[in-house]
Amino acid sequence: MRVVILRGHSGAGKSSAAAELVKRLPEGKTSWICSADRYFIDLDGEYKFDFNKLQEAHKHCFASFVTAIDNRYDLIIVDNTNTRLVELSPYVAYANINMIFPQDTLEIIRLNCSLSLAEARNIHGVPRGSIENMKKRMEKIPSYWPLEKLIQTN
Repeated sequence: MRVVILRGHSGAGKSSAAAELVKRLPEGKTSWICSADRYFIDLDGEYKFDFNKLQEAHKHCFASFVTAIDNRYDLIIVDNTNTRLVELSPYVAYANINMIFPQDTLEIIRLNCSLSLAEARNIHGVPRGSIENMKKRMEKIPSYWPLEKLIQTN
């Protein structure tokens, strides 16, 4: 089992990175992407964000993660902004508790890009000021967690 926790501001390329990781998975291997954004996709496939349901969306995302871990998918990806440690901690803790085989791995990947690029390509219309705030509140990973990989996207 490989768990990849993506983090980064809106428009940094997290969902694209998740799709690329799944695409590279060998045939016959299973994958699961957990994302709070998926909670806001209606039956017609349309994204309808509701700030009042954000906490519920994150609870749903974590429950989805637990399901994926418990079913031992080969690749499990968390695709959220994860700017603060309080957002990452439940995923890191649950993964660590359930990594029982030597081949199990946990990776944290932070994606970053310029504000202008993020503003242009984020699919949810997040304003530049909000993206800038996300970048500013990005907390450093503790030294006892897996080493964070930083990827600059363009």
